[in-house]
This record gives sequence, structure tokens and C-alpha cells, in this order.
Amino acid sequence: MRKGIISIVLGLFLFSVLTAQNNKYTMLMDTIYRQELNDHLSISFVYDDSNNQTAIWRTYITNSRKKVTDPIETFTYGKNFNWEHQKMIGEGAPFLINIVKSFASGNRLYVIYSMWGVVALVEYTSTGGVEFQKEVYLLGRFFAIGAFAGLNHFAQFYEYDHKIYFYIEAGQILESRKIIKLCCYNPENKSIVEYQFLDNPTVIKDESRLFVHLDLNQNESWSIINDSMKTILSTQKMINEDKQFQYLFFLEKTNYERLKYRVLGTTFFFYKDDYPYGAVKVIRYNNFKFSWLLGDYREVYLSLRKSSIL
Repeated sequence: MRKGIISIVLGLFLFSVLTAQNNKYTMLMDTIYRQELNDHLSISFVYDDSNNQTAIWRTYITNSRKKVTDPIETFTYGKNFNWEHQKMIGEGAPFLINIVKSFASGNRLYVIYSMWGVVALVEYTSTGGVEFQKEVYLLGRFFAIGAFAGLNHFAQFYEYDHKIYFYIEAGQILESRKIIKLCCYNPENKSIVEYQFLDNPTVIKDESRLFVHLDLNQNESWSIINDSMKTILSTQKMINEDKQFQYLFFLEKTNYERLKYRVLGTTFFFYKDDYPYGAVKVIRYNNFKFSWLLGDYREVYLSLRKSSIL
């Protein structure tokens, strides 16, 4: 009996050693993120585990027209005594870095990175050839630890009037504290405004549940959204009837894209109440409670502290 127990323990030990060795040699290069930016540009994030002392992640831009792939960013992390164990169990530092989302506009590329609890927006501006000028903006930090599993993140971009609007959620799978922000980046003056919604909004129930099955990206949906928003805001005396109202675009994190119906998350609708003049404004729609959320918000300029990691 005792010999049997010893054999089992020894077998498990050898299995763990062999598994670690197998991971060590089969995960030398791994593309952990890839996104098509347009008809000829794509971005990829590649993990290189071939160095015994240092783990390396590189961001690559591929231009299919020119048939070239260029590295534009490199991250490194010194391996410690726990590295192989973390890889084996799928938690910890090897799994706490990735691209959240990227967006291309003209000669600029915008990439949101999540790196061991640091979330940053990076603007790469092409100067011709393979050279890029880089601006790094810290969006926030979250408490990153291996026990909370891997990354759980989402971001969506939209460009309007040469400004980049984006919504982001970034954190870990088993951790409730996340970075959640709705922002607007102005490339002209290098500023980021965050929309901070105040407490106790006016809640208007949508009895028709208008957006459950509505594809907001379809052209025919524009007038439905525009008329509904105008009616709600007019009823609450939040717009001037003598000026032209116009719905512009939306950002959201919902279940619609996957399930084709919308009963979770929040949709942010952007508009102008004096089109084409005036400022861009926003109201929210709670898809779980089928309600408009109307109320004040602050536009707060973020302190553009540059991240030490980049």
C-alpha cells in the first residue's frame, strides 16, 4: 500500500515536471491578439517565450499591400522562480498583458493596452516608412493578481468630427473592480475628456422596449433612434424645440452582437441639440431595465500622466 502511494506521488511529480517542460517548449511563440484594421492593415500582439531570462511581447503592424510586417512596440518582463508554475496553471504575470482594442484613422493608430494592472491609450502616428511617433496616456489602474485569473476587457471606438470616442472596461475575470470609462480623445490638442455621470438620474421607462431587437447599425434604424431620443428629451424639456436636433452615433457593451437581442448593458447615444453647431452630448439607455437615464454629467479632462511601462 505504502509503495503504491509513493508511486502515485512520484508519478504526479514527474507529470507536473513534464507538463511544465512541454509548456516551456511548445509556447515559445504565440499570437495572443489579432485584429483587422481595414482592407490592408492588421495588428497582432505576439508573445515570445524563447528567452530563458525575459518574456517578450511585441506589437506588429502588417500591410498586405506592401507585404511587410513591422514591429511598433516591445514589452519585457523578467522571469522569476514562479514563472513556469504560473504558465502551467494559466494565471499570473504571463496572462496579465494584452491589447484591449485598436482603431486606425488616417496615418494614426490607437491602441489600448492592459499591462499588469495598468491601462493606457497609445497613439501611434506614422511618419513614413516604418517609423512611428508615440504618445502614451494612462487611463487608469486596477489591482492585478494571479488569483483573480486572466484579463476581462472590452472597448469600442467611434470617430466623429476628427475626434475619437471610446468606451472601455478593463480588469480581471474574477475581480469586480474594473476600469470603466466613456471618453473622447482630441488628436489636435492631445486631450482626453471623460464623461462622468452624476448620481440619481431621471429614469424614463421605455414600455415599448424599442432596442431589444433593433440593429442600431442599420441605416433605417437612424430615424427610429433620432425620433425616440427627440421625443424623450423634448418631454423632459431638455432641448430647444426651435433648434435642430440630430442623433449622431452610439457606443455600447451589450449582448446584441452575439445573440441579436439586447437585454443587458448600457447604450450611450450621442447627439447635438443645435445641429450642426454646439457641443456633442450624450444620454444613456439601460437595456436590462428598458429605461432612459437622463441627467447631468461632467466632462472631466484626464490628467495625461504617461505610463512608466511604455
